[in-house]
Amino acid sequence: MRRLLISAALVAPLALAGCGSGPQADYSAVQAFASGLAGGKVTVAGAGAAKEYQSILTAMGTKPTVTAGAVARGSATLHWSWSLPGGTWTYDTSVSVVDKGSNVWSPVWSPAAVIPGMSTGDKLAVTHPRGARGTILAADGRPAPVGSLAGVLSGIEKDQDDKLNGMPGTKVELTHAGHATELASYAPTNGSNLKITVRRDWQQIAEGILNQSGPPSAMVAIQVSTGKILVAANNNAAGGFPYATMARSPSGSTFKTVDALALIRHRHFTADSTVTCPLHFTVLGFQFKNDKWYPPSSLGNIPLKEAIAQSCNTAQVSQHAFVPYASLKDAARTLGLSQDYDLGFPAFLGQLPPPGNEFVKAEDMIGQGDVLVSPLTMATVIASIQAGHTVVPWMIDGIRPKVAAGVTPMSAHEAAELKTIFRQVVLDGTALGLSGMSGAPIIAKTGTAEFVRGGQVLTHTWLIAAQGDIAVCAYVDVGHTGAATSLPLVRQFLSAIGPQ
Repeated sequence: MRRLLISAALVAPLALAGCGSGPQADYSAVQAFASGLAGGKVTVAGAGAAKEYQSILTAMGTKPTVTAGAVARGSATLHWSWSLPGGTWTYDTSVSVVDKGSNVWSPVWSPAAVIPGMSTGDKLAVTHPRGARGTILAADGRPAPVGSLAGVLSGIEKDQDDKLNGMPGTKVELTHAGHATELASYAPTNGSNLKITVRRDWQQIAEGILNQSGPPSAMVAIQVSTGKILVAANNNAAGGFPYATMARSPSGSTFKTVDALALIRHRHFTADSTVTCPLHFTVLGFQFKNDKWYPPSSLGNIPLKEAIAQSCNTAQVSQHAFVPYASLKDAARTLGLSQDYDLGFPAFLGQLPPPGNEFVKAEDMIGQGDVLVSPLTMATVIASIQAGHTVVPWMIDGIRPKVAAGVTPMSAHEAAELKTIFRQVVLDGTALGLSGMSGAPIIAKTGTAEFVRGGQVLTHTWLIAAQGDIAVCAYVDVGHTGAATSLPLVRQFLSAIGPQ
């Protein structure tokens, strides 16, 4: 009996191995076949197999996940999964498994092993229908007015394409003998509407005013309390270019807003601190001077608020050696200039790179040199002064950047001194043309920046102003002075919208 038990113990494993060699070999072969298909290859011989499979992969536009399922004598199951726009298509197919001899089992290629019911010569078509594209809506909920906003809207369309477009769906069809059968269908997702902060009525008012100006001109209006961009208008002469948000021009004397904060913060000046406004001031052999209409009565030792109100260039230039670049940059960032916020559309918020020498630094003090800004930049600057803190502009609901890290907050003292200085510009300075308007007190600064074009020295003109909850910047590409050219545009705009 003991010998029989040993004999049985030896025979049993042999019997198991004999029964399992076929199915085990089948499964290994099917596993290898499935792994190859998942990698984009057909690992078994077959006339035209590789070409047929590549044609299927091309139509599907992606590679599948393929795993081996149950294996029976002569056939096996393949589990398929395709990740497609709109959904995941999963199904099973059957593949024949034949003995090639010497117990070598191999799957047999067939298009039906990949796509259910597919035969050689059938056509597989995969399309990706799209849902309705979202619409850009103005603040009133109606479609945003195109007009001079076209450049900005184009930027939004491009940068927010995924949100507006939604997600495509997928439709898979198999055509056999001229008859198409739908194998899978996944519906697309409609795009989302995007609401912007631009006020249709104010935008149209601004466009009408700007079109009275011959050269390319732009206007930006910001709600001080929220940072909402309410107007981003350009005139017809702009030729479709969004000067309002993308101009890169020297700021001229509107940059004295930054100077003023730097002097208050770094040199502990107040609006009444005495500065010297000489007739000329020389830096590295270059002589700076004031505009030809500068009043002689405001030369010599005068309060800072008078120097800025009358736009004394030499007073600001003479401070260049006492205000480090880091302090100027710090003040600029507090006022929202020289930032890189992602507003969801192309926008330029100014640059103030390190100056290459003292002459460039002196030029920077009067908004020349390497200072470049857009109307959006300078509307943000005057909005920040009016608000008493850094204002971050925004236009698209859901995309509202926060103040950048490292920006020095504006103190209550700094805010009060800045308002005193730029109120003086209206009371008895270059923006006197805004005095007497109804509503809250207005703060403002004019700017005229020289540049060379076609061998001619020309001037950009600027006016930035804030009244109540509204901050405005008007820019004219080629003008006379900020007071003569840009100020009337702002006055018309503020009069048209009324006190806010």
